[in-house]
Amino acid sequence: MDSNLLIILLGGAGLLYLFRSSTGSNKLIMLAVAGIGAFLLLGDRVPSSSTGGKVIKGDTGKMVSISSILNSYDIDVLYDQYCKGNSRKSTTCQCLIKPVHDDIRTEFSKRKIDRLKSENPTYLRNKVKESYLVQEQSINDCLNYNDTTVDQVIRLVSGH
Repeated sequence: MDSNLLIILLGGAGLLYLFRSSTGSNKLIMLAVAGIGAFLLLGDRVPSSSTGGKVIKGDTGKMVSISSILNSYDIDVLYDQYCKGNSRKSTTCQCLIKPVHDDIRTEFSKRKIDRLKSENPTYLRNKVKESYLVQEQSINDCLNYNDTTVDQVIRLVSGH
């Protein structure tokens, strides 16, 4: 089980027990203390699925995440750029681009992908983001295993 989920479940169970056993104004104080404690304990360990995990501020001041990169760039273009020739063994290719690209290619044929690019690009971008979110933990594990951070990948791919 993911450690963040375990912390949240245990904290919630403890809070529920304390909340039910306390009275009146103590409940509000306890709830505020628990919220602050959870924030301090978890910090940035809880990823934001709506943004695609880690978000960094790029050189232009714009917030950039893996999800926003996948939404902005064509997955085939990213694959051609980061997974062809000498770069096919790079961490960016092996951990991020290739898993998402391969997942999309197993769901759709090349012809269907080309048709979606022209007829319904939003649907295809959403499928790419969905693929990333499903694989996010294994992508992060791969990056960690290869001593690469999400920040490094974001900066490399986004040019920030």
